[in-house]
Amino acid sequence: MAHAIIFVDRAPRTRELDLTSLHYTHFAGAAKIASELRKDGKDVLIVPNCMNLSFAGIKQIIENNKENLLWVGLSTTLMGMRVTEQDREEYYNIWTKSSDAIIDIDFLVKKVDDSLTTDVILWNTKALGRISHMLASSYSVPFIIGGAAVGSLDTTGPLVHPNMHVVQNYAESYTKELNQALSSNPRKDVPYLVNNSVYDNTEFKDSQIYWADTDFIESDDWLPIEVARGCAFNCAYCNYPRRGEFESYRHAESMREELIRNYEKYGVTKYMLVDDLYNDSKDKVRYLYDHVWSRLPFKPEWTSFMRLDMFWSDPESADIIKASGARYGGFGIETLHDQAGKKIGKGLGRKRILETLAMLKESWGDQVLVGANMIAGLPFEPIESIYESIDWTMTTDLIHGSTWQHLTMVPPDNLKILSNSKLQPEPKNRIDSDFDKFGVKWLDEKNWINSVGVTNAMAIEAVQRYKPNNPWSGRFNQYLYADIRSAGVTHEQIANVRTGGLTTENIDSSLALTKHRISKRLNKLLNLKV
Repeated sequence: MAHAIIFVDRAPRTRELDLTSLHYTHFAGAAKIASELRKDGKDVLIVPNCMNLSFAGIKQIIENNKENLLWVGLSTTLMGMRVTEQDREEYYNIWTKSSDAIIDIDFLVKKVDDSLTTDVILWNTKALGRISHMLASSYSVPFIIGGAAVGSLDTTGPLVHPNMHVVQNYAESYTKELNQALSSNPRKDVPYLVNNSVYDNTEFKDSQIYWADTDFIESDDWLPIEVARGCAFNCAYCNYPRRGEFESYRHAESMREELIRNYEKYGVTKYMLVDDLYNDSKDKVRYLYDHVWSRLPFKPEWTSFMRLDMFWSDPESADIIKASGARYGGFGIETLHDQAGKKIGKGLGRKRILETLAMLKESWGDQVLVGANMIAGLPFEPIESIYESIDWTMTTDLIHGSTWQHLTMVPPDNLKILSNSKLQPEPKNRIDSDFDKFGVKWLDEKNWINSVGVTNAMAIEAVQRYKPNNPWSGRFNQYLYADIRSAGVTHEQIANVRTGGLTTENIDSSLALTKHRISKRLNKLLNLKV
């Protein structure tokens, strides 16, 4: 039996069918919710890669685990995808009509449209309504939808089913209270929408993720582990609600206990750190090394977000982070243009950016890889500077790879749409809050121009022209690094990606392995009765 079932997935983000479009991974958000319920003696089934399941497959999993079932959930955080409504409809038709439990979604990769500015959940309102109706009519349990992408849902249309319920922001305490309420009264009316923007920070610092046998953990997996919530900085383009928060990282004893348990039970030594910025504090970097990473009975490997200017002000932390087990750092460099960088909160400047990267290259070599995340279309940056930065990311040996995206902003007219929605809009970033201050003018409801003549269309075109000599060097970030490592690709192959470290044969072999692992896990879940 299962008291709760949580479906979760990560949508393709590139137009190429390769290791960056298919993901065999484990999800921190769903696992954290499951852990809180498992501590209370509840059985929770997590179903990753749910977009590969047809409606028939979803129903089969629910039917097999209907005894004592209290609710079914969907975690949308990484399910946002840039596709047209027509492409969503094509997927819906396949999803609805297929008699096979598992469907082939390779065709979706080609549908990714970089010219679109908003992500949508592939399961459209009709799909969510179909699941909601099935759960209400056949099992009398609510459908709880949460995660960061719920903001893309149409909550006012006629297709919204009354059994579809939404929880925004943090869901640990909500689902725990929901379980307790439904356990005593299965017919209890569930609120349509819950906005839970607060959590107990003291409780978080001692919390852990507890994996179960039904999660099918293997020793080669890269598991997520929460390290901190919140970021000490407040970059102008960032919508993250917990900006400017300090000292929000976990207690060492709690982290160490979780890491050792996973090692002793599953043999796992590799991790994706769920931390918005690992080195946002000098004290934090040293505390975690002294009390966590240096006190483990194994040699850890991990990936995380990092910030370049913190290494410029604290060079010693480079060696500490290397000794802690870092293997890949995702750096939001965003731009080499001095004025643009300063205006958005990345004021290191071109000269010091290059100096700091050179310092990291000397300290880390190829032991810790550096990925640069860049943005085209930032306020005050002319198009010539954007193309100069693109050329730099394709030729420099100071980084191992880079990703480019165009700046997205919320048009003023969207506030009218949000006011009619029952959902709580995401906190606006500093650019969206004051377009005049950042020199942005809206030409119409979709198109903008900045103070130096760059339009959103020009920014999109610049990103589309970004073609590194080896296309693989343009597809890595800290999460994708972990994904492809779990698919059999070595650290050394990734380190040498620009010089042919990954061959077509390597890629095809690893892609086949990823598909096999996804299918194998889904088949286990389809035949599982908890």
